[in-house]
Amino acid sequence: MKTTLRYELVEGRYSTPEPSLRMTCPEGTSYKLVMAELHKLTSKVYLAAERLAGGQYGWSPEPKLREDGTAAGRVRIELDKGTPEEIALAEIVLRNCMPA
Repeated sequence: MKTTLRYELVEGRYSTPEPSLRMTCPEGTSYKLVMAELHKLTSKVYLAAERLAGGQYGWSPEPKLREDGTAAGRVRIELDKGTPEEIALAEIVLRNCMPA
């Protein structure tokens, strides 16, 4: 299945920066396939975070399905402190999960 990934830095629930990957699947993709793709992407983010950040942050990537019925969702990283260094490292981790 052809999915599109886009890096985003959005404002989180506590007005903190929230790096994320926005994933879009072809229109008409079933809910189960969209969720499977989101979980696959979340696994990639977990592994990349461990490899590139070495567990120095307590990051927990979270998948979230769009609630408007579109075949899309995102995987976000909730940051510990939201420092510029942490944001930059999270961006490296997320971009490492995107196709070349």
